[in-house]
Amino acid sequence: MIDGQVVSTAAARFSIYNAEGNLSAIAYLDYSLNTYTIVYPDSEAYPIAECHRHKVVFGQEWWDVIVYDSEQVDERLMRIFAAMVCDIQSDIEAYYFPL
Repeated sequence: MIDGQVVSTAAARFSIYNAEGNLSAIAYLDYSLNTYTIVYPDSEAYPIAECHRHKVVFGQEWWDVIVYDSEQVDERLMRIFAAMVCDIQSDIEAYYFPL
């Protein structure tokens, strides 16, 4: 399960839970809206993974994912999180940069 919150220290915050319902990671979106840093829930100084968005002209974009600790978060959860990020990015941008 992934749960989102509005916070003031980051553009967005998502809590990531494992199949047993235990909090396994927290993802923060920076204010450039281009990088999610996924950290340990009890030690946010150490990243588990990062997702970086690259944008080029004509609306093309892609994401790079760097995994620092593949043992902490189930790969399936990372894939679900990455898909969710791609899916909601336009909504996040619309929230911060309304037309």
